[in-house]
Amino acid sequence: MRIVKRLVVVALVAVTGLTVAATPAHAFSGWGFTLESRWYVSNPGACIDKDLWGPLDGSKVQLWDCNDSKQQGWYLGADFGGGWREVKNAQSDSCLDVDIARWNWNGNGNGTPVQTFRCLGPNQINQHWRLEWTSSDSVKLISRQGDKCLDIDWNGRWFNGKPLQVWDCHPAPNDNQIWKHTVHAY
Repeated sequence: MRIVKRLVVVALVAVTGLTVAATPAHAFSGWGFTLESRWYVSNPGACIDKDLWGPLDGSKVQLWDCNDSKQQGWYLGADFGGGWREVKNAQSDSCLDVDIARWNWNGNGNGTPVQTFRCLGPNQINQHWRLEWTSSDSVKLISRQGDKCLDIDWNGRWFNGKPLQVWDCHPAPNDNQIWKHTVHAY
């Protein structure tokens, strides 16, 4: 029976081209948070989102209409001291990660994309983030990799799937680097 079920799934994938992302065995359950853009203010808002169909390692981190899903849920993982923490995705349990393989695009790291990647621990500084509160409900996320801020590219229009990057931190009111922090249960 198990073989028949697998054959049916393989046949459906072959005929329809449909694929389904696997849910990790250790998806987060508990209190986390969403991070909504202060720059793109709309209804329902634009939240930091892990690409649902992306791989476990190297999945794009993007803006998407806020929808309270686990791929938009984040929580704090390991504490590395000095305010540096892992920021982990509630759906995949993977870390927010500056893509160091693409770091030197401009020579200074500006514009380097952000992805999710399995958490690699205290020596992986491109996965260390500090939350800097800008108001009672808003934060900047600062990467230890070059002390860059999580950033929305100013160029172009808003769209679901707009990728996020790191850029030199700018003082408020640069809303493209400020995120509304809302606590959620997952």
